[in-house]
Amino acid sequence: MGLFGSKENLEDIRYNAMSMMEKNQPKAAISLFNKILKQNASDIDALLNKGLALNQVKKYSDAITCFDKLIEINPKDAQALNNRGIAMAENGNIQEASECYDKAIEADPKYAPSYFNKGVLLDKLQEHEDALVSLEKAISAESSVNKVKQLEKEGKVQILTQYQLSSVEGKNKIENISIKHEDGKIKKIETNYVLGFFGLIMKLGPILNWGLNLDKKHIPVNTETFETNQKGIFAIGDICTYPGKVKLILSGFHEGALAATAAIRGLNIFL
Repeated sequence: MGLFGSKENLEDIRYNAMSMMEKNQPKAAISLFNKILKQNASDIDALLNKGLALNQVKKYSDAITCFDKLIEINPKDAQALNNRGIAMAENGNIQEASECYDKAIEADPKYAPSYFNKGVLLDKLQEHEDALVSLEKAISAESSVNKVKQLEKEGKVQILTQYQLSSVEGKNKIENISIKHEDGKIKKIETNYVLGFFGLIMKLGPILNWGLNLDKKHIPVNTETFETNQKGIFAIGDICTYPGKVKLILSGFHEGALAATAAIRGLNIFL
């Protein structure tokens, strides 16, 4: 340290700021991002994450200022355009929000969040058919899974499925991991990093004992009422299945409305 001290290390500040974001402390993160931007007003990473944090604390106008700076740096920044749209929608500026989503889609046609947010916006405007189209595009947009599968074809990565992480080993740093297959076999792999991504595993649990018809861990339903083969038991959402099923949030609302109506009719019989 010099006689008059030294500037805080930007990467240390950035690390601490992202830690605050992970701990759901956006206000603390914003003050740290401000320190980075004081030293470099065009720091793209700090501008983006500050904007995201401001959206979290509902300071949408300030968030828009951050996203505007990013778009000024790169007019084709799909992530900045998409998040500017979110802030605009929350501020009640629906038209400009829709335009932001369209610009984000134009900038990157494979950026799924823009299609999704546009679909949600259209649904709120009661434009249900257009909303469904947009949400379907969000699903069909090129996913990270497709990219990883392409890398596997190119021999750049190896995909191991039906494994669970069993242990992590190393001194001061990760040196290797052990993964356990469904058949109980353990595989040891040398590695420097472990990245965790949360997903959902469909486990029916006690439902298996309810006498319901099952189709590959899904429950077939009558699409008029969404009642199962057991009278008085209804199923909606990802758990149910029927011809032409589309797994969308919007579809879940439709299914829920029909199931609730049918359930109420059933209750009236006993009143």
